[in-house]
Amino acid sequence: MREGLNKMPVAIFTGGGSWMSRWGAQRLLEDGWQVELFDRDAEAQNKVVGELENANAVHSGLLDITDYDAVKEAFAGVVERHGRIDALVNVAGGIRSQGLKQLNFVDTTPDYWDTLISANLKSVFNATHAALPYMKAQGEGAIVSISAGRGLTGGPTAGLYSAAKAGIILFTQLLSDEIGADGIRINSIAPGNAETRWKGTGSGDGKKSPLGRSTTAEDVGNAIAFLVSDKASHITGSCIDVSGGTSLY
Repeated sequence: MREGLNKMPVAIFTGGGSWMSRWGAQRLLEDGWQVELFDRDAEAQNKVVGELENANAVHSGLLDITDYDAVKEAFAGVVERHGRIDALVNVAGGIRSQGLKQLNFVDTTPDYWDTLISANLKSVFNATHAALPYMKAQGEGAIVSISAGRGLTGGPTAGLYSAAKAGIILFTQLLSDEIGADGIRINSIAPGNAETRWKGTGSGDGKKSPLGRSTTAEDVGNAIAFLVSDKASHITGSCIDVSGGTSLY
């Protein structure tokens, strides 16, 4: 297992400037992984890299995850550096991070649709499609995609976002059957209204959660680390609800 140029397992994070990537990457570094972070926001990503321990095991690069050719080139570079890709974590997405506001569907435009769907769903298609040939060739791999609680239950003024995140969950379920025989697992995570660099920790989830607190980026990072680890070796096609009970359905 993992007989590439470097015996340490290698994980790619898209949306590398997010707090979820920060905590997911930290947990993997603690577990002996090498981490590749990609984001189009250099400032946010550099801040994440600066907060990580064992930063010598981290490589970061600028990448527009909606550009398929650029994604293929970036992932080829990862393989040149390390010899393999053991895990892909699709974090890129969001609404505010795309410069968009939450709107009723009737108030949106086709340009709004294209931006939101491209960032939240097509980005997962791009990265997954680019990583799969390497994972198939090595006979193993793990993919984790960040969906959202709204992908399970929907939400006001977020119909398109909810649809994109629901698409991630169904895509994960269907693809798991296609790639399981190649030794590749794929799962998704549906966080609650978790803290992000855009809105901080005061989301209000704690008022509704049976656990009495909001979802944190660290909660999501812990779930990422579990799903890519051998401890989750018999879990695929699943959506893990990390909402503190606020997305029960």
